Amino acid sequence: MTAIILNNDDAPPLSASNNDTGGRAAAADVSTSKKKKKGKKNNPPVFAGNTDSIHKPTTTTTGYTTKLAYDICAWCGKVEENTELMKCSACNNIYYCSTICQKAAYPEHKLVCEQMGQDRKNSKKERKARNKMGDYSISEASGTGSFFLDYHPGPRGFSTLVYNGELRGDEEPGQYFATEAAEEGVKRLLGAKFVPFCRRLEEESLKLEGTLKRTEFFANIDELHVIEQFLLSCGPLNDIQRAKEALPYVLHQIHISGLKPDGSIPNIGDITVRGYALNALEWASRRGNFAIAEWLATDSRTKEMLMMGDSAPVAWACYTNRVELARMLVKHGADSHATYASVFDHKPPSHLASENGQLLALKFLVEECGHDIHECDIEGQDIRVSLRKNNKVWANSAGCVACDDYAKSKGVLGEMSTTNKKAKAAAKAKTMKQTSEDQKLEAAL
Repeated sequence: MTAIILNNDDAPPLSASNNDTGGRAAAADVSTSKKKKKGKKNNPPVFAGNTDSIHKPTTTTTGYTTKLAYDICAWCGKVEENTELMKCSACNNIYYCSTICQKAAYPEHKLVCEQMGQDRKNSKKERKARNKMGDYSISEASGTGSFFLDYHPGPRGFSTLVYNGELRGDEEPGQYFATEAAEEGVKRLLGAKFVPFCRRLEEESLKLEGTLKRTEFFANIDELHVIEQFLLSCGPLNDIQRAKEALPYVLHQIHISGLKPDGSIPNIGDITVRGYALNALEWASRRGNFAIAEWLATDSRTKEMLMMGDSAPVAWACYTNRVELARMLVKHGADSHATYASVFDHKPPSHLASENGQLLALKFLVEECGHDIHECDIEGQDIRVSLRKNNKVWANSAGCVACDDYAKSKGVLGEMSTTNKKAKAAAKAKTMKQTSEDQKLEAAL
């Protein structure tokens, strides 16, 4: 990325780069000269204020489409589709498409440039300090909902859990304390600020009425319900010791919970993350927690999660390219073909890996597990069509391009399957019938 040095009002011209900004700068110089070509106009760029309507979609590690500041010129709002913008070298925070916009913006930007640079440095130091102390944030999504954790262990602050997509029992949407113990823990941390904090929670909860989003606060992991401790330890916290200590209590909770609505007996695989819907083995597999996944796959109390119809640990391991972990799961009996609603609407594991640009995982599924590279999803899409439809910026990802090339080399045409439409309709009818039967059974109970 080329830096624009903004140390004075007369910033030096831009040096040549891979993008076309040097050409634009040269054109600007020519247009201001006496030898200006006929028809050329020296119109200064109009300030666009970075309005939300002209952001460039960009892919993040979570797979979501986001809008980032470094994709837009800070003055005219122009979006660079194929090349990178250039940034202010003093604050490293503001981006421009040309020296024309640079000079137009500088009278205002110089008033805040130094402070923005200092804020950026302070933020970086704070983030490093937090990471060193064990603080971090994660956000993940499945086909049924999403999960967010902002974690601050120890006495430095309280943590936040956000579940989106499902409410259980008598839960209400809004912002609450995870447990009574969590409320006391946050109260000790906030002191005099606790009352206004509670008032703010009530106000935010009113805004979330009618949604499936629930936020819970806690000061220490020990304040959470034992089931949440177990799931978090198998997933983002990667704490096998806590998970092992929590398991007997989780099994006891399952034992006293009674039958499920369909009359079946619940098991450890039915303990899933609210909204997100992954069980402990799936979460460990997606996060790449090899030791925890191997323990869950071999312990007699938990290994049934390998064989469940609504559990797809291999698919989630391949989604994040944990090939060795996936190979271990298959060795212990996991079905590499398993998929269900939470896997983004019954998406084949090979499609899941491809859309996330995981070539090694895709080759593992095809070459070691015998997956059909020509397999279509329930929409009738082969792996190449699915990649283009579900990852709009796939062409900007080397991994996705490699997966597409691999599928093409295997003879995948990249076309919709007309025969698969019948399978899609049959699967939909079966799901609707099963849902109706479940509702009748639940009403009868």
